[in-house]
Amino acid sequence: MDTCTLEEFVLKTFKGAEKATKDEIQNFADFIREKYSFKEDERHTIGEWKTLTVELAKPVETINCRIDVVKINEDSKLPAFSRDGDACMDCFADKEVTIPGFTLEKGLGRALVPLGFKLALPKGWEALIRPRSGLALKEGLTILNSPGTIDENYRGELGAIVCNTTAKEYVVKKGERICQLAIRPIYGSGHNIDFTNKSCGVIWNEVTELDKTNRGEGGFGSSGKN
Repeated sequence: MDTCTLEEFVLKTFKGAEKATKDEIQNFADFIREKYSFKEDERHTIGEWKTLTVELAKPVETINCRIDVVKINEDSKLPAFSRDGDACMDCFADKEVTIPGFTLEKGLGRALVPLGFKLALPKGWEALIRPRSGLALKEGLTILNSPGTIDENYRGELGAIVCNTTAKEYVVKKGERICQLAIRPIYGSGHNIDFTNKSCGVIWNEVTELDKTNRGEGGFGSSGKN
């Protein structure tokens, strides 16, 4: 019977693989290889690969990440998914902020836009601030340090460092969708969480106060340069 490599098995078997790039196929194959301790040059028939990786064919289970969150103001808006199947939640500006345009003296205009909430991530999770494609294409706005990482020990208000790539100033209105927020598990974080066949959901648990950490509200370069 014909045998194939793990990469060939992934390409022939998994839904959507035909649309994936070569690097995406390789990354997924490497993930399987590491999980099951397969050798680099290992070859099997399609049926043998399916038997060896039977766990990957199990139904997907949703792991809901329960996150304590505090609103900064009574009318602050929490991040929310716009549609089913979205990978990220939209975040909303908590006040009006003007992003200056480009000048030869100061370069690209930028400003910190407060998002109106604090959160306490569970151990083994991170949050990522990402740009919105519509603002990038239509207004030339992006997130300067994209993706902005929020660690599990950060307890300050979240904010987006918005960069204006045009020469015209842009006024961010209060309540405007200004960026996206992704909540993701940290693979290899040492917390022994197996995310095989699992997708991640988010449940906001609104509280009046967050737990304390050694870092507290220190952010935006608080750890220093060296």
